[in-house]
Amino acid sequence: MNFNQDYVFLSSEELLRDENIVSDTLTSEKGIVLFLTLQDLQGTEIKTKHKSVFENELDLLIIDETHYGARAENYGRIIKTANTVKDITLNLSDDGDDSVDANIVDEQIKELNVRIKLHLSGTPYRILMGSEFSQEDIISFCQFSDIVAEQELWDKQHISYEDDKYIEEDEDKYQEWDNPYFGFPQMIRFAFTPNESALRILDSLKQNGSTYALSELLKPMSIKKTSDGDHKKFIHEKEVLDLFEAIDGSKDDESIFAFLDYDKIHEGKMCRHMVIVLPYCASCDALEELIITNKTSFKNLCNYEIINISGVDGARTYKTIQAIKDKIRNCEKSDKKTITLTVNRMLTGSTVEQWDTMIFLKDTSSPQEYDQAVFRLQNQYVQSYVDEEGKVIKFNMKPQTLLVDFDPHRMFIMQEQKSLIYNVNTDSSGNNHLRDRMASELKISPIITINKGKIQQVSATDIMAVVSEYSSSRGVKDEANDIPVDDNLFDIDEIKSEIERQAELGSKGGLKTEAHEGDGTGFDNTDKNDGNSNANTTGTDSNGGNDDTAASSTTDIENQIQILRNKFKTYYSRILFFAYLTEKKVTSLSDIIDISTESDSKRIMKNLDIDINILKLMVSHMYPFILTALDYKIQNINALSHDESIPAMERAITAMGKFGKLSESEITTPISVATKMIELIPDEAFSSLARDNHHILDIASKMGEFAIVIFNRCTSLGIDINLYKDKILSVPTSSVAYEFTRKIYSILGMDISCIAEQFTSYDLLSIVDNTQNVDYAHIQKILSQNKCFADISLECDAEEVETLKFNAIVGNPPYQEDDGGAGASARPLYPYFVNMAKNFSSEYSTLIIPSKWYAGGKGLDEFRDSMLHDIKIRELHDCIHPEDIFPDTNNRGGICYLLWDDKYNNTENTNKIKIVTHEEAGKEYVDSRLLITRDLDIFIRNGKAISILDKVMPEDGTIKPLSDIISPRKPFGLEGNFVKDPGFHNSEDGLSTPIICYGKAKARGFIERSSVLSHAEWIDTWKVYMPYANNIGTELNDDNQNTFIGEPGSCCTETFLSVGHTLGLSETTAKNLSNYMRTKFARFLLSLAKISQHGTSKTYRFVPIVDFNEEWTDEQYEHYVSFKAPMDYARGVTDIYVKYKLNGAVTYQLPVIMSGSTLPGHDTEVQIAIDSDTLKSINWEYFHNRTDLYYKELTSDYYEVENMNVVIPADDCVGLLNVNFKLGGIDLVDKWVLPLTIRESPIGSYTPHPRKNYKKALLRVVPFNDYSGIYSTTTMEVGFTDSGTKMTTNTRTAFVVDEHSVFFYAGLMNEEELERGKYKIIFRFNDDGTVTLSAPDPDIHFNPIKNPTWKLAEKMDVSLPYLKHKTITIEGFKYEFDDVTSVPGTPIRYVVEGTVNMERKINIQIPDEDQAIEW
Repeated sequence: MNFNQDYVFLSSEELLRDENIVSDTLTSEKGIVLFLTLQDLQGTEIKTKHKSVFENELDLLIIDETHYGARAENYGRIIKTANTVKDITLNLSDDGDDSVDANIVDEQIKELNVRIKLHLSGTPYRILMGSEFSQEDIISFCQFSDIVAEQELWDKQHISYEDDKYIEEDEDKYQEWDNPYFGFPQMIRFAFTPNESALRILDSLKQNGSTYALSELLKPMSIKKTSDGDHKKFIHEKEVLDLFEAIDGSKDDESIFAFLDYDKIHEGKMCRHMVIVLPYCASCDALEELIITNKTSFKNLCNYEIINISGVDGARTYKTIQAIKDKIRNCEKSDKKTITLTVNRMLTGSTVEQWDTMIFLKDTSSPQEYDQAVFRLQNQYVQSYVDEEGKVIKFNMKPQTLLVDFDPHRMFIMQEQKSLIYNVNTDSSGNNHLRDRMASELKISPIITINKGKIQQVSATDIMAVVSEYSSSRGVKDEANDIPVDDNLFDIDEIKSEIERQAELGSKGGLKTEAHEGDGTGFDNTDKNDGNSNANTTGTDSNGGNDDTAASSTTDIENQIQILRNKFKTYYSRILFFAYLTEKKVTSLSDIIDISTESDSKRIMKNLDIDINILKLMVSHMYPFILTALDYKIQNINALSHDESIPAMERAITAMGKFGKLSESEITTPISVATKMIELIPDEAFSSLARDNHHILDIASKMGEFAIVIFNRCTSLGIDINLYKDKILSVPTSSVAYEFTRKIYSILGMDISCIAEQFTSYDLLSIVDNTQNVDYAHIQKILSQNKCFADISLECDAEEVETLKFNAIVGNPPYQEDDGGAGASARPLYPYFVNMAKNFSSEYSTLIIPSKWYAGGKGLDEFRDSMLHDIKIRELHDCIHPEDIFPDTNNRGGICYLLWDDKYNNTENTNKIKIVTHEEAGKEYVDSRLLITRDLDIFIRNGKAISILDKVMPEDGTIKPLSDIISPRKPFGLEGNFVKDPGFHNSEDGLSTPIICYGKAKARGFIERSSVLSHAEWIDTWKVYMPYANNIGTELNDDNQNTFIGEPGSCCTETFLSVGHTLGLSETTAKNLSNYMRTKFARFLLSLAKISQHGTSKTYRFVPIVDFNEEWTDEQYEHYVSFKAPMDYARGVTDIYVKYKLNGAVTYQLPVIMSGSTLPGHDTEVQIAIDSDTLKSINWEYFHNRTDLYYKELTSDYYEVENMNVVIPADDCVGLLNVNFKLGGIDLVDKWVLPLTIRESPIGSYTPHPRKNYKKALLRVVPFNDYSGIYSTTTMEVGFTDSGTKMTTNTRTAFVVDEHSVFFYAGLMNEEELERGKYKIIFRFNDDGTVTLSAPDPDIHFNPIKNPTWKLAEKMDVSLPYLKHKTITIEGFKYEFDDVTSVPGTPIRYVVEGTVNMERKINIQIPDEDQAIEW
């Protein structure tokens, strides 16, 4: 059979031209080869004239651009799902549109009856790093370098050369253009850093957390078209202008080569037709405007015609790709240079042969997107001419092209990745020849940089150095997260079982694993507990729930798969840790297996819980490209570990950065903090290490951080390492910590036998005496044996062994362990380690521990007493804000570190104890005093308070404390949740002996008097209620002690304490007591005895009882004014609900409150103002560079305030600001906020509250109608069109459109989607019970398959007769839409169907609807 003669090749063009071509070809008994791109294979219904393609068997289907069909996340075979095949559409687009719906295409291909399918892709990265195709499926792999090689080989075989010229007699035989690869251009790549002013902006953006700084630099003031033209201006207009002036050559910059002004560029007629890739469509408009506006400033850019194909109106100007090509072709005929401005358009599957230069000004980390764009330059541009003799002569019109990238790091990483992927296919030895491969590619396509104004060519060594530097700056967790997961490995039971034991990468569990049933943990036996309150003792995973339970209850399939992938990446991190820790040089997983039988490798694998059998299975079954990616990480991290060109200390610090946070329990002490602690110890303790038997002990090593600091200290004192390298002893907290500590010792050249190998810090606590108390004396004997520290075991007999001396004991001991109760009931462990340090015969000790022992904490009374009376404490550092030391941890109450000096007596020394309080912003307050004050049983944290305390609460007991008149924890014996009890009523109706009861959130109800379980005698007294829990005394903001009067005939739940019930108070004196407790004076005294949020009666011991017949306040003449608008701190605003009326106004009354303990006695006029500046600050604080998520200031079109001055009457403390809202036509795609502030009084009649959250009100206006709100959507399903996979979510929000309409965001589209406005699906509720669906934006191709019905159901609550339940149900809707933004240029088609409902709870006793609804 002759392939060329017996087969007919058909493409989309032939199918469009002739609807019978398939059947005619088959009739002629010829085979069919069908050539289609994925762009051709999509749609919603089969066109009649193409049905034959699906009805007949085809011999060969060649699918181009198949990378679009590669699953970004491959489900593999972890979870089996049924695929439902539906009608498939063949969409033969004649405008060459680049958009592809990968899911539809998959089904299209399945539906075609084809014997053989051949997939083609120019950017197969996702395919190769996934597991969709096996290694055997890949029949050819080539890169541009292969084209160059084939081009040179053809010339060598067909054309003779002499001095680079053709030999004359061969000319008639072959010409250079006969080479099938003739005309492919060489690409020169420029890697520039941006200009100086732009670089400052980029650095600032990165420091503020922006991941996409380059895109932010090129961001327009508005990404949508605006009437004022903001979409045609850059936010950083000046810096962008500077950048293009540097490119143009009209301004000098050392970082940028002004290639447009370069003579050789002009001589070679290069840069004639450029394409600039920008981040936003409106960026194209802004750049066009910038170039046109500044035309006179440019030397070269002024000569280009701008072709803006992606601006907000670009699609209308250039409706088809052919129109764009014609425009460029016509400009070329007119000898006119062009600049095409685009975002994604024309960058995939399109060819504009004239393009010879690309300037890439967009952030992307996707090699596929990057190369798809870059490939637009590598198309041939050949023109033919006929000479005088009638011979055809062909000219290569662009022998070279230029790629200009302003992110050099990206270009280097992309080059490395491309070379790496190529090596998998061509080099059986893995990554060994990567440098040579890279050098070869750089020879073909060189990279040029600018260094201080000089041009330099980049070598493979340069790129490898950049990659190595990048790798060294990242932790193992980051490196592990880069490696894809081969989902097919989960088909292997042994692997799946092992992976399920892991915690997710980055979770609290860290490197801890769940034990296989009956097998133990896989770690050393000594690693018993991590000491963390969140320690996993119940078999739950890192997310706090049992894995199997969590999986079975999860309806989101992809979430289950992602959890498994994240757990696999934790296993990757174990492997990478091994690569870093081993002393052997390894370059691959196979190398690790090869050395696994060696003793050191066995030990590391055991301590890291690595199963050699799992590694072997991975090597045998892992997809080659993924295995190569893992091997490359192993090679890099191992090389970094062995790089002896880096100083030892720098390598040690780098190692700590690699290790990162091991788990929630093993928190490493930052080097800066460890340094401050070690600095407390005098020089003599280090210089004396040269003596026999003198050592320093780290009692709880995580990563050898204290060893690093001690090494530094000895080095700074000029002590030879040989004098102390075997004198620094460490007890690791776990077997994992042992390995990390060992690595640090090895790097620093210290003796690794000085690390305890047979026990951990936790194991020391298992040594107890006959009374089951920790036996400190025996622990000391064990640790003080003058023998190899690594050989010491806890079982050895230490009675007759010569003991060594500890110059110092240091460390960050375990803080607590779970005792089986809630986290708050965790048993503290650090007191045991403090006692060890104090009981051992050491000269100095410094430990860092929680501050809870100052005034509270479970089981800390005895420890606190010993600390208060400890005469050896020389220095205490009190860190009020623990997050400054240990970020991302919760040590409520603070952290402290201390210095004990065995020769010091703080009761005899005039300096007593140096107490340093570390406050915010690096501020320090230094005091000298004892820890104990007046024989009190707590430590008074604030030294300034002691003199005040002496005055207000003298030791003679003449003034009684407020604690004497405060109730116990449950004043009336009622639980906090009693407000949900059926016995708690909204009214007294039906009760025989009703009394008032106050509960959580000041809920006020009625109960039977007989319900009170204790202290019934207090019911009929005047008293004061105050919250049991408050922030006073903690590092959290003071919440102002929210007391209120308890009238006779009232009680409260345990949410509150009762005060003054035994004093025989009147209404007036109860009011005075309430005011007194809110004063700064009383709150300050309360803070002295309180270190947590729990406010028992005992914490009021320093607040004196005073004469409550007088007004007691330090604020009675200073009246603070604030808004009653409690902020939601998670979002920075206050939600207010406003009924939507199309043509009417709705009045909202905002309370303005005057605080202070007395009324002013006169009317007070408070001035209110709009506060745009605070709104801007909040936007930046909460959203940074996501300006599309910014709260928008409500414009005056939507509200009016008749009077911005509010009068608070003389006999009241509240005034009302009336705001009239007119919200007709408001678009709730944006979040609208009315920002208000209280201005200073021009006459001093009031003071705005000093706390900004009180004097400012950021009112987020939330319109509502009868149908808006949060709907339950558990029965709504979202799936890919024509696919059986379905997704669900629990809730979706319906936003107001008008009085009878709401909109949802389509399907599962995120409410924080950048272009979320495209996805509004409007539900209009009709009077006949139907609902009409529509979508305003045509881009999403909305198709309402089935309009639903709606119904309303109302019923009264069974136990709460005042509460009405109102339920709206929308039944049986179905629609389709395109997601056109998740994958730029590639629409994803979804189908949404189901039923949703919303329940409102309405208090019918409240007349105002906005307040009656329980939002």
